[in-house]
Amino acid sequence: MVRRSGIVALSMVVLLAPWSARADKQTLSTGLTYLTGKYGESYSTDVYYLPVVFKQEWKRSQCKATVPYLRIRTGNSPRTEEEGLGDILTSCTYSLIDKPWHGFLVDALGKVKWPTADERKSLGNGRVAYSLQADVYYLSGAVTPFATLGYKMPQDPPGSILRSVWYGTVGLAYKHSKTDSMGLLWDMQQASRVAGPGIGLDADGRPITGEDSMELTAYWVHKFNPQYKLQLYAIRGFSDASPDLGLGFMFSRVF
Repeated sequence: MVRRSGIVALSMVVLLAPWSARADKQTLSTGLTYLTGKYGESYSTDVYYLPVVFKQEWKRSQCKATVPYLRIRTGNSPRTEEEGLGDILTSCTYSLIDKPWHGFLVDALGKVKWPTADERKSLGNGRVAYSLQADVYYLSGAVTPFATLGYKMPQDPPGSILRSVWYGTVGLAYKHSKTDSMGLLWDMQQASRVAGPGIGLDADGRPITGEDSMELTAYWVHKFNPQYKLQLYAIRGFSDASPDLGLGFMFSRVF
């Protein structure tokens, strides 16, 4: 929930905090995600994604900026490795329901991917992408089912045609105690390209291909205290557009 998929971890941050905790505050997060997969090719591609995330929260809204650093290593002959700044991602979320309604909460989100990555290194595709998204939660004690439905509108990079696509998430969060929670997410997204090999990377370091993506993510979160939180997660892909495997962590500090 990095798009998409999260970076899986980043899209999960909102889900991991109880609704009652939404207040005026700032959060600074960083971590590392490792993704590996063939993405429909005969060789593997390894992606190291290191984001710095700043989030400002108010009672019913929040805005977030993610500045990532990428390292991409391919096993093709000859073996290549590129690294540098990725595409910056900004988003704002607004809670459409001030208080839970029969246990339900609904958020609306707008997101913009800015083309700050070097497309000559295939770290991005050099174009802006916009997304609109709705998140629904059902508060039922320690267990919180949730779902996301979004629509991404990318601009066309030179020499290729990218289409607007639907994406979604269904998941279940479980609060084991005041300090520990865990959950599962199933992510899906239509292919941005009708067909053909990858053309650069999305904002979360995924190759843009002609295949739909499907991924399962499991996460665990531990709160050391009200200021510090650690999040661990594992990703398993189920399509050529998804990584075969992903592992990562995020460490957050609330101010």
